Parts: sequence; C-alpha cells; structure tokens
Amino acid sequence: MGSKAFSPGFALLAKAFSPGFALLAKAFSPGFALLAKAFSPGFALLAKAFSPGFALLAKASRWLGSLILFVILCSTSNTRAQSAIGLDFALFLDDISLEDSERIGPLHEIQREDRSNVNITEGAIYYLHHLGSPEDRLAGFRIGGEFRYLGEYATELDKKERDKQVLGTLMELGFRGDWTVEIAEHLGLVVGLRFDLAILVPGGDFANEIERLKDEGVPTSDGPRVGLALIPSVGARYAVHDRINLRFDLGLGWSYLDLFGIDAGVQTIQYVRDASLSSRRFEMGLGVEIVL
Repeated sequence: MGSKAFSPGFALLAKAFSPGFALLAKAFSPGFALLAKAFSPGFALLAKAFSPGFALLAKASRWLGSLILFVILCSTSNTRAQSAIGLDFALFLDDISLEDSERIGPLHEIQREDRSNVNITEGAIYYLHHLGSPEDRLAGFRIGGEFRYLGEYATELDKKERDKQVLGTLMELGFRGDWTVEIAEHLGLVVGLRFDLAILVPGGDFANEIERLKDEGVPTSDGPRVGLALIPSVGARYAVHDRINLRFDLGLGWSYLDLFGIDAGVQTIQYVRDASLSSRRFEMGLGVEIVL
C-alpha cells in the first residue's frame, strides 16, 4: 500500500475502533476472570493427562503433517502474508521438571520434582515482516520479533496438597516467524515458530533463597536468570478487514531456565550447586493483527 492509501486507512481504523476498544477495556477484566475460573478445572485435568497427551500428539503429528500437505496441494488462491503488528493473549500450561543438585564438601543431595505453573495467562506484542512479493516462493513467510510477558511465575507440586513457590517475574524476548497458506476467502492456515530468550527477574521464594545463600557467604548473583523457549504452533488467521486479522493458535514446545550455577569455596568448604527448570509447554492463544 502507498502512503496515500495508508493515512485514510488508519483514520478509518481509529474512528471505527475507538468505541470498540472502550467496550473491550470495560469487558476484558471480568471476561478474563471468568475465563481463568472456567479453565482452572480444565487445566487441572490437562495436567493429569499431560504425559499421555504428549504421546498421543507425537502420533498425531504425522497425521497433521499429511493434512497440511493436503491443504497446500488443494489451495488455489494466493497466500495473504502481510507485514503486521499484533497482540496475543494466551493460556499456557507448563509441565515442569525441577532439578536441584547441591554439594557441600563430601555431602551431595539431588532434588528432583515434577511441578506445574500456577498462573496460566500471558500476553505478547510482536511485529512480523513479510518476505518476498506475491509471485515469490517466499510470499507466505513472515519473520520478526516479539516481547512476551508471563507475569509472576510460580510453581506447585503435581499433587493434591498445594506447595506454591514464587520464582519471580518471567518475560520472553526473541524471534518469531510464520507461514500462511490461504484455504478459503479471508481464511488462512498458519504454521509458526517462536525462539525466545527467557528472562526471569528473581522474586518471592527464589529471591529469599538467593539472600539466604549470600548471608551464608556463598557468592551468587541476585540478577536476572536466563533461559530459552522454543514453541512451534499451528492455527488459523481470519481477515475481518483489509487491515485487521484475527488469529487463533495452538502451541506445543519446550522451555528451559537456569537458576543456579555455583562452584566456590566457602570458609574452606567447597560448595557446588546447579539448579534448573525444564518444561514442556502447551499454549492456546487468541490474537489480533493490524496490517501495515
């Protein structure tokens, strides 16, 4: 689009969306409260069935690949991959494996626990730039970056009794890309991939543990902890306007956080500690894109 068409398009967008966003802001808080309340039992059941579910998804991946190939072969219209700024709101479930190895002199203790996340909502803002022209093979591809905010990251044991441990504030910053094939008018199948740097700002119980170690003379940082997240996804994108797309995505991937990596002498005693979180993540998200 040229700059002449761009200005009136955004003027129309602002005029149409001011009352809509006012209503959205008014309805959003109770809506998310109801959504979280409604999804808590569902996610509890999902956590129970999570391990066999992954086995089922592994089997289903071949079927999904065949379906995507069939859609590509049957598609007769051009793909509609356009540069856009987007907002995502998602529910997520982490199936967490905690490993904490601590050695004090000759004494060595290893703690392993299976845990799950307590808070299940996240939000993201992203930019995607389309590659190539409509005639190119790359016409359906977009690549860009994102900032994702997961808020307070707390975990609990996968048992009946609650054992909440607050680790801090979790954010993710990195790259994302997707590929779209149009399967009907205004409707496209979207296959995506995110590769993010995870950043945990210590807080709560984790910050208290760091302070305890420092008080005992153990050299450790109270700065942010880093990790990685790799999330493939599949979903759909629907064009409700020339410049507005709605999208729905399901993601299934992996994340890792390094909590401690200490190897130091403390009062003539060697202290070694390695602690990390690795998790399988399931996401279900809704988003809106503004085409540039």
